[in-house]
Amino acid sequence: MAGYLHQRTGGMIGSLSHLIRGAAIDAILDETEKITRKSLERVKLDRAAQTRKTKSAS
Repeated sequence: MAGYLHQRTGGMIGSLSHLIRGAAIDAILDETEKITRKSLERVKLDRAAQTRKTKSAS
């Protein structure tokens, strides 16, 4: 999933940390204890990643 994670976070380590942490918390709460691409897609990105993603799409 390296390519997906890099694309989603814009290569920003803080955004990656936020994404993984959010997916991990969700995995604990829903008792699946797994991080999947689908679970990562449910996590809202932080402002830095969203801003970078918007700029690169322009």
